[in-house]
Amino acid sequence: MANKFFLDLLKIDITTLLTESSTINAINHQGLKGNIREYGFGRLLSKYLPNDWEVGRGQIHDYLGNQSAETDLIIYNKNIIPPILFGERLGLYPFESCYYAIEVKTKSTAKEIKSTIKKFDTLNKLKLISPPAVTRTVYFALSSDLNKRTNELERYKKYDPHFYSNPSILILCVIGQGYWYYNKGTKPNGKLYGYWQFCKPLKDNFEVGVLLGGIMNTLNSNKPSFGYYILPEGKMEIVDEAEI
Repeated sequence: MANKFFLDLLKIDITTLLTESSTINAINHQGLKGNIREYGFGRLLSKYLPNDWEVGRGQIHDYLGNQSAETDLIIYNKNIIPPILFGERLGLYPFESCYYAIEVKTKSTAKEIKSTIKKFDTLNKLKLISPPAVTRTVYFALSSDLNKRTNELERYKKYDPHFYSNPSILILCVIGQGYWYYNKGTKPNGKLYGYWQFCKPLKDNFEVGVLLGGIMNTLNSNKPSFGYYILPEGKMEIVDEAEI
């Protein structure tokens, strides 16, 4: 059972994020609006991250000189390999230090899904010094142009040929649509399969809280985590799977 006090405080932070996002709609400059929304979500993440982890933005580089596209938000650990910063958060980040790469969208559309797949495909081609560490890719949107007859996972499935085996986007969270994440498992017959789990939209837009709790739990996988204080029980279900 989640801690009600912590839940209520996080719900206030989520409401603040969405209120701020709605308020800046009056700004005409699309790039500026996008930057403000990225900063707002980054600020929310920073508030709950464990001490060793920080939020930045920029490019992710590997030791061979390969580089990602510009990434909206990066959750990284400078104690592994420190980034080269050109401002408070803007910089170049060594691949081994980066645990999450996040794209933040005002509205989810087919165009945004396809451009994010392209971005993360470049990221996923980077080489690690010591595999098998992985940078988790996240698509986060404040709204969607979809109607209720379909959902973001179904749309994403149409554009990623590796949807079951090695998807470009591992986590999707779209306010009003829900939260999905990808995983792999082994069936009783020994065959490997890929599957997607889903949490439907929750009261007070708490699908954002589920995303946050999942991030906290993976960053603190070997220690007690804040995620267990806020994650609701029994909300996740497998909605799509296939042998790979």
